[in-house]
Amino acid sequence: MSSRIIVHPAGFEVVEIDNKFSRAKIAALGAHLFEYVPHGIDPVIWVSRESNFTPGKAIRGGIPVCTPYFGRIDAEHPSHGVARTAIWQISDVRDHEDGASSVRLASEFAGADWHPAFAASMRFEIGSELKAQLEIRNLEPVEREFSGALHTYFAVSEITQVAVSGFDGCPYADKAPGADPTAQPVQHGDVTFQGEVDRIYYPCAQAAVIHDPGFRRDIVVEKSNSNSTVVWNPWVDKSRKLPDFGNDEYHTMLCIESTHAGADVRRVPAGGTLTLGQKITVKLWQN
Repeated sequence: MSSRIIVHPAGFEVVEIDNKFSRAKIAALGAHLFEYVPHGIDPVIWVSRESNFTPGKAIRGGIPVCTPYFGRIDAEHPSHGVARTAIWQISDVRDHEDGASSVRLASEFAGADWHPAFAASMRFEIGSELKAQLEIRNLEPVEREFSGALHTYFAVSEITQVAVSGFDGCPYADKAPGADPTAQPVQHGDVTFQGEVDRIYYPCAQAAVIHDPGFRRDIVVEKSNSNSTVVWNPWVDKSRKLPDFGNDEYHTMLCIESTHAGADVRRVPAGGTLTLGQKITVKLWQN
């Protein structure tokens, strides 16, 4: 059992973990987990072969930390906030007696006219399950609005064969091209994929389950202090427009994002804190 800190060729630190349960890698760039592989099974987390690992740019895949806002303000400012492209400090790395490991990263962000000042910490627990928790603290002298996400990219065998349960009866905002922005659709049954899917499910506090027959497994995605979930696959056209995403890679990925998004934005008082948590469990199918 061991955890170690190495330096990536691009110059930032990376925590590498290989313990009793699994392997993982977490970059100081964005406090970004970009590998999680329980021993003996296929990788759970997906990263694009075209991804940047460059300070100032976001890693395409893994678990991007989106805060202090989710989405895009305008063309002049970065989408999904400033945290995912910053270099964080690795403040604590531990290997525990039960065989699991934990990592904590922290950073502070000065305010700007387009986002508040805040402090942030990310804690990961790497074991038979993967736990991630973001905590932010409002450093402004007044109450401010925050949104965000643990924007998790999951590896799947083939997106057209995958189904996601947990959303039956939940309303959602459909953000895919051509969708009616005034419509208020409701999910019926499992989510399946035959084209671009970009949805914010709200209100939605329950777990989601990815059913993957190709990998013969279910991935259970539980969350805490979140009442919205984003489900995303870019499909053909958007994949070709993304410079850090392979044209055919949409076949093998799926985002299930634990969020404070859409109507689920939060007001945080001066000096107050806000948390967002996620737990990922892999359950292999029995023969």
